[in-house]
Amino acid sequence: MPRQQRVVRQTCPNNECQFYGQSGKGNIIRYGFFDLKRGKRRRYRCKTCRRTFCSTTGTVYHRIHRSRNTFDEVCSLSVEGLSKSIIARVKRLSWNTVSRWLERAAQAAMQFSKRRLHGFVLQELQLDEIRIFLDRKLLIGSPEQLEEALLNSEDSDTLNTSFVERHNLTIRQGSSYLPRKTAANARWPHRLQEHLDLLRCHYNCIPPHMALQFGTIRRTPAMQAGLTSKPLTFRQIFTSRVLLVLVIWTRIQSALIKQRKAA
Repeated sequence: MPRQQRVVRQTCPNNECQFYGQSGKGNIIRYGFFDLKRGKRRRYRCKTCRRTFCSTTGTVYHRIHRSRNTFDEVCSLSVEGLSKSIIARVKRLSWNTVSRWLERAAQAAMQFSKRRLHGFVLQELQLDEIRIFLDRKLLIGSPEQLEEALLNSEDSDTLNTSFVERHNLTIRQGSSYLPRKTAANARWPHRLQEHLDLLRCHYNCIPPHMALQFGTIRRTPAMQAGLTSKPLTFRQIFTSRVLLVLVIWTRIQSALIKQRKAA
């Protein structure tokens, strides 16, 4: 009886290929292995464009010359408030390597957050450093609007800034750039923004929160909002290349259909 081959779920990363970003077309086959310092890794081949690639092609793990666990540990240490210099000493890496890895991770986290949060509507927003009462007089809005907002709130029945203040503390603890009198200053504004993107993705999707415990189940903010069904890991976030490729391919197809209709 002939041996039945398992289904290959990889997609072709070549944007010039006919089946770029499409899975289940039968164009991807296993094409042996290639050697690494830590062992072997599977190679794949597209029968249409005849390009070869591996499972890390198109992800942040591509050609990092280290294990994926090491990459994930660097990201975990970064969102725990450790600076790049400390991470480089602890993991015995160069400062430039840590900086390059965190830049890759931040870009992947930002893309992941954009896909997950696209179309999500905020039901309640709490702001800090805004005073709306002076001498017990309402200055913005009407008393009816205030009463309705507090009635519809899921978390508060009085005006307060406790949640946003606690969130500010969490951000300061998770970023080495933001604590007061820190020696790890951001050299460029975009570096700070990239790290905040990585920290936001980690905060929303990875660690379960004690405040979101219902019975014996603890949820992440993404689970509470209905965006995910379970706590994620950095590995799951960074290997979501297939979803990104499918989104890009769908947008390209939509643009082509609009051009044909316009023509």
